[in-house]
Amino acid sequence: MKLQERIEALIELGVYLNRESDALNVAIHEANLNNGWFTEDNIRMAIKEIVSWLQRPVLQQWLEKYDIKESFPQKIGLILAGNIPMVGFHDVLCVFITGNISCLKYSEKDNILIQHCIDHMAEHFPETKLYFDISGNFKDIQAIIATGSNNSANIFTSYFKHIPRIIRRNRNGIAVLTGNETDEDLISLGKDVFSYFGLGCRNVSKLYVPNDYSFDKICSLWYDHYKDVSLNNKYKNNFDYNYAIYLLNKEAFLANECIILKEVDKIASPISCLHYSIYENQDDLIKELISKKEEIQLIISTDKIPGLETEKRGQAQHPKIDQYADDVDTILFLSSLSS
Repeated sequence: MKLQERIEALIELGVYLNRESDALNVAIHEANLNNGWFTEDNIRMAIKEIVSWLQRPVLQQWLEKYDIKESFPQKIGLILAGNIPMVGFHDVLCVFITGNISCLKYSEKDNILIQHCIDHMAEHFPETKLYFDISGNFKDIQAIIATGSNNSANIFTSYFKHIPRIIRRNRNGIAVLTGNETDEDLISLGKDVFSYFGLGCRNVSKLYVPNDYSFDKICSLWYDHYKDVSLNNKYKNNFDYNYAIYLLNKEAFLANECIILKEVDKIASPISCLHYSIYENQDDLIKELISKKEEIQLIISTDKIPGLETEKRGQAQHPKIDQYADDVDTILFLSSLSS
């Protein structure tokens, strides 16, 4: 398939995902049964983001800055994460749009929805079948893109050291607060914390707050707007467990029945918990953030932070098509393989 044909296949997939259909509803239901974290609302939120990418103007503008050659396809191993619905779709998209073949290794937590998209494309564009291999055979791959924990990343790096690779480790979002936030600001920030139950690498897992910061408003507003997360049994179990552990250990924390706030240096926080640190001044804050840059996926902040990319509140889980995980341009990586 030529590049334009691949674009047409993706546009048609976007149209399909954007409309109600029995087949898609069945896939959503199966994905929910397979993984209790994948609620219908969360799956549809993920699909909506993907649909926003699969628009002709978006795809064309995205690809304008690249020189995608119609060369012999490379086989690219993809080890996909499963923390939030369809989180690996962007990697699949990048491999397909560059004319390469995805050798797919799904997470058991998310092995239905992306495959459903691939099967749908094959029904309408049979040639797309040649671009996807789900046999699990990685013996003859020319490159690897793998996403996992820090421990698995070390294993991947060692095992695939002989081929070009993108190996992703644990990263999380953070937010910098000044104390001058409005109610609307804090409600928007709640989206960055609670979307997908906080399981995404782009979710905010830690706050940086100034001295004497009061959490009263955050606790009140977030309870009013996001308490429904506790209706999910898996989330509530995590909340109850962490709450009990902190009580038994006599550790200081704040809680509002839907999230636990605790002063901890680490960026990554347990499910249902949000870490925070206090900063004295912006210079010290910037130094700390730069020192932890490899742990940070994105920064939510009104003020620009020199040397670091920031996002607006409420936008953590709305990445643009050209925002790459860990700031590694996947298209450039794939294009370099055929040069």
